[in-house]
Amino acid sequence: MHSYVLSLKIPEILKEILVILEQQKFEAFIIGGCVRDSLLGLEPKDWDITTNATPSQIREIFIHKDFYIYEIAPQHGTLGLSKIGTHLVFEITTYRIDGKYSDCRRPNEIFFATNLKIDVSRRDFSINALACNLIHTKIKKEKLESLDTYILPKNTQEEQTHSCPQRLIQFIESINSRYIDTMKSTQIYKKYKNINFVECEMCLHDYFGGIEDLANKTIACVGNPYIRFQEDALRIMRCIRFHSTLPFGFSIHKKTYNALFALTPFLKNISKERICEEFSRLILGRYAFHTMIYYRKIIDYIFPLFDSFDKQRFCHVSLALQYAPKILSVRLAILLYPFFKENFIDNKSVKQYYKTCEIYLKTLRFSKKTIKETLDIIAVPNILPHNKIKLKTLLFHHGINTINSWLALRMALFYANKDLDESLLQHHEEYELFLLESINEWISVILEKKECYCLHTLLLNGKDLLMLCKENGVTLKGEEIGKMLEILVLRVIHDKCKNEKNQLLHEAQKLLAIKS
Repeated sequence: MHSYVLSLKIPEILKEILVILEQQKFEAFIIGGCVRDSLLGLEPKDWDITTNATPSQIREIFIHKDFYIYEIAPQHGTLGLSKIGTHLVFEITTYRIDGKYSDCRRPNEIFFATNLKIDVSRRDFSINALACNLIHTKIKKEKLESLDTYILPKNTQEEQTHSCPQRLIQFIESINSRYIDTMKSTQIYKKYKNINFVECEMCLHDYFGGIEDLANKTIACVGNPYIRFQEDALRIMRCIRFHSTLPFGFSIHKKTYNALFALTPFLKNISKERICEEFSRLILGRYAFHTMIYYRKIIDYIFPLFDSFDKQRFCHVSLALQYAPKILSVRLAILLYPFFKENFIDNKSVKQYYKTCEIYLKTLRFSKKTIKETLDIIAVPNILPHNKIKLKTLLFHHGINTINSWLALRMALFYANKDLDESLLQHHEEYELFLLESINEWISVILEKKECYCLHTLLLNGKDLLMLCKENGVTLKGEEIGKMLEILVLRVIHDKCKNEKNQLLHEAQKLLAIKS
């Protein structure tokens, strides 16, 4: 075992929890992904604690403090703690050792353990088995090693945008800025609001070479990978997900790599929901392209549709992922889009394939929202609009979010195509790039100038039409009012009428006359 001294920035409340436990004569460590991510210069999404205090002892300690206690998984020794007045929950788990696994997912029973080494020995990968506790008087700093002997990679802005040309980065930023709130991938609850961070001197404990693996950018199982994957087959998906999402291009250790492929069939024991969750995070990773290519056998096993893709088509859609915004529906649509467009050309076939895709995505347990957004994107016609009238018509029929996503998809596929064969960038490809960028600019102008392209931008509403109907002694149902408003939008789009209330009322008067 190696022990290192280091300084980590952690939530002040987390430090308070560690101090409280130690004051009560218990051990307390932060562990797992939060340590790994902190060392890599990433912002941890969660902070987990492990301790030799049992759940009942933890309750007894914190029930008298300013903390809420959550029963997350007490049968596995896990509780949640959050400071009153904040929303950040810290999971705290008692040291444990797992019993036998009979379902390739969870242990039949667990036993509380007495020391940290036993607890970390059950964890999946060495880089997730790192633990840190606060340095106090019992820890002799002079006996700790320095992390300076290892050159740990650090996350930078350059690393985050390594695969995208600046022209595309600006394009994606422009598209992201236009999504309405229901689609913004950045609209996540700010759980770190009102949370202060403090710099703490800590002692890092490494029993299984996690620091060396971090320095070498290697994903390796703790102990025997065949045993780890047979215990919990979801670790197979977690392994290739880390390959996709960790910065700097991590590789998978040879023994772990061999076990991945040998035990892929064990994934049949894992619920579709859990596989879907890991696959979703995988395709949103910055190295999704490499993971899809290197681990295609596993991808084909969980996503059988790809089995019908030849090498070039699979490579094309996989490569396009790294040029797309990190929005799940966009990346799923990229994987399905070429197959959809190449194999179905008439309306009957499109509807049939649309339904097939819907059933398939439901089977894989994607959410209703994700399925709808994905199918809406691939349902957009393949022909690029060559002027603002055609673009507005497209926006009218499909909506701003869908067209934003479709535009991002088309640009990603374009860049992937260009990467696969530089000779493809001839005159018509240059024109396609120019047209895609022009469409992007047109949309920005349409939104900025509040030009009419949908019911919300029409300067006439249902109440105005109802008033007009009353004046003319005409009765229209709600559905008929809606259809008339849509006709007026299309007339404005095609420059047959200006988006001015008086002119719109005049056009509506003519429509009522025709109807009566």
